[in-house]
Amino acid sequence: KMLQKLGSEKKYKALLRRIAANPPFRRVTPNIQNSAFLLAYSIVDGEKGEEKRTYKLAKASDVYIIDNSFYGRVFPVLRAPEESDLENFYHTLGSSYLSKRVDR
Repeated sequence: KMLQKLGSEKKYKALLRRIAANPPFRRVTPNIQNSAFLLAYSIVDGEKGEEKRTYKLAKASDVYIIDNSFYGRVFPVLRAPEESDLENFYHTLGSSYLSKRVDR
């Protein structure tokens, strides 16, 4: 609902940037980790071969930080926005780097 109220993923991302810069909490609690408030996106192939991003809100453990572009193309996962401040924030909340979750 919050994403719909703000009207776009750009506005929601701006809100997350403000929260990341000034976290309103002293420590990360299970309640924070299990709340689906992080903006994430998946990539789907469009009609003409272009990639289309589909945004949704998710909890930290369901979102991956894409630190390896090959793995990012191979595995269809929910992705964190590709901004270092937000990636650090997502990691603090419990998101994993994709390369750490792939068995070689």
